[in-house]
Formats: sequence, C-alpha cells, structure tokens
Amino acid sequence: MLKKVTFELLNDVMVGGIRISDNVLESEDVISGAVLRAGFSNDILLECLVSGILGPNGERNYIFEKDASGKCSECKNAEICKAFSNMKFGFLYPQDCLPIAMTTKMCKAKGSEHGLYNIMLNQYIQCPECGGRLENAKGLLDHKSASIYKVPKIETVHTAINYASRTAKEGSLFSINAIAKGEVYEGLVDDCDTSILEKGKIIYVGKYSSSGYGKLKIIDIQPYEEEIYGANLETRLRSVASDNGREIFVLELLSDAKLGFQDDECQTIRKTKEYKEIWEKRILGEQEDKSIKLEKVVAQNYVYRGYDTSKAKGEWLKDPVIMTRKGSVFKFSYQKEDYEEVYSVLKDMELNGIGEDCLNGYGQVGVCWNQGGEGLNG
Repeated sequence: MLKKVTFELLNDVMVGGIRISDNVLESEDVISGAVLRAGFSNDILLECLVSGILGPNGERNYIFEKDASGKCSECKNAEICKAFSNMKFGFLYPQDCLPIAMTTKMCKAKGSEHGLYNIMLNQYIQCPECGGRLENAKGLLDHKSASIYKVPKIETVHTAINYASRTAKEGSLFSINAIAKGEVYEGLVDDCDTSILEKGKIIYVGKYSSSGYGKLKIIDIQPYEEEIYGANLETRLRSVASDNGREIFVLELLSDAKLGFQDDECQTIRKTKEYKEIWEKRILGEQEDKSIKLEKVVAQNYVYRGYDTSKAKGEWLKDPVIMTRKGSVFKFSYQKEDYEEVYSVLKDMELNGIGEDCLNGYGQVGVCWNQGGEGLNG
C-alpha cells in the first residue's frame, strides 16, 4: 500500500552531488529512492543473523529470505525481507516542495514575488505584474506559498589523520556542503503492508553515516492521496484550455527518469518528427489507437554511471545510463471524447511512474495545474 511518509533530518545529510572542485563535495537537494532503499536495507542487515549468505546471483548485502526453515522463520523482519524487492521507495523532497518545471519563468527584477509562470501552459512573454523581462526559474517550488524554496546547507571541513605523526594527513583536507539538520522531507513509500514503516523509526542514509551524517526519523505516515501540487488529477487535467480543437495537458517529470535512450534506436541523427515519436513511445508506451499525441518536449538528458556494490570487488562499475532530468516537461493533446481513457492512463502513470527502475522512485510524473488560469506550474 502506497503511503506518504514524512522524515525529520536529525543530522546533516550528504547525498549524491558533484565535486565542485577536487576537495569540495556538494549534496543534492533531494534524496533519491535508491538512497532511501539503501538506508532501510542497511538497517535490516545490521540485525540479520545470516547476513553473510549471498543472494541468488551472488549478491552481497542483499535483502531476501535467506534461511526459510531456520533463523529467518524466527526473525521479526522475515516478512519484510520476503517483500523488500517489491517495495517502492520514492524520491524525498522538502515538505510541500516539488521540482520546478523547466518551462517556468519569473520576473527578472522581483523574482518569485511577482509569481511563477509556466509558459507551456500560458504564453507569457513579459511579467504580468510589472511588464518586465522574464527569466528561468530553477530549483524547488513550495506549491503552498507559490515561491522558490532554497534548501539550507551547512559546510564542514574534514581531514584524515596520519597516525604515525598524529597530525593531519597531507593533502587530505576537504569540505562537505550538506543539507542542514532540522529539515523535514517527505515522499511516497509502498511498504507492501509490512511493518518496515513505524513512527519514530531511525535510519541512516547517504554518505558519511559513520561520521554521524544522514540520520533520519519517521515523524508521520499517512495514506496516499492522489494530489500533486495541491490538486487532484481531474482538477489539474481540466484546468488547461483546448488548443486547435484538441484538449491539452502538460506532464512534468518529478524525479529523474531512465527512459532507455542508450538503446541503439537513439544513437543516430533523426528528423524532429522521428524524435517526437521516440519520446512519445518512451513516455506512453505502445498506443494502439494513438489517442494521445505528443506536441512539444522541453527536456535535458545526462549520462550517469553508478556502482553496484552487491557485486564482487572489481565488478562494481555499472554500464552508463542516459537519464532524463527532473523538471523536464512534455505537452500532449487528445480529443475531448477520449477524456476517460486519457484520465485512466495518466492516473496509472502518476501512481506507477514511467521508464525503468520505478521501484526506486525514478520516472515519477505529474500533470501540471494551470491554477486560476495564471500559468503557475506545480
């Protein structure tokens, strides 16, 4: 059962991020589903009496039922281990926040004070408040206050110790710019009706947990409500005006997505129409009647190559994956008489995501809300 889970950051948190320079590490603003899954799996493994048993394909530190007739039958986590591979862990964002769509603009002079406007929903060419220039809005949107939310960070300096001289090791000084403790994050988790989610439960996520980073506490668990940007799907779907006799909706990626663009199909130069057909198939899958048509794409892709430490040492490096960045936006059209079918398709997409690795939160999507006709994106 899908649940909305709220976490309080009891310590600073360092997740992912890029090297600003050789000795500066900057944390991401969001906590991915893969990082969250790893936090729960580590908590289970620390209590496991048979954790040394390898997985079905030789995986290390792998959660599954290892000894059904022996110690596993007496373990309190037995049902959790059976269902763990089927559980879904969504991306965690600051409370009431979601990524800003790439087509969102704000006043160059006054920023979000003059509002945020998704030009995929309304074709604004200047600020409606003052007539000034518009510029791109980036980061996270607090959809309750309709303003940009800046995640507070805290910088700490670290070094290694030369135990022979009992002094700082030469060349080891580095800085960590981590999410500050005290923040409240929330996301969706499907616990498969097990006891893995408990109010007050503590888990550690991200890097440097052995140094005290990444301590999270579950402070609230609520049933999943089909609302994004503060409105249900029907409200959001009906909020956008028709265009050239066809109904319109705008879909935004709420997390990075793995849409399979590293496949051979995408390795050659193609015409714009062919690219749109590929995007349409990657997002919607195979359509028999083509009732939904992709009109426009504003997206960014990047190459990611991670590690799988469940494999033997020396085999950790994964194959490169082309990721579509969160905040990417897609404009679709459909005939009015197909509304019920479109609603059903979008409901399933918002619930289950698109592309690969959806159980780790990748491919989360939401239909943007043209709130009050003013173009505010979710």
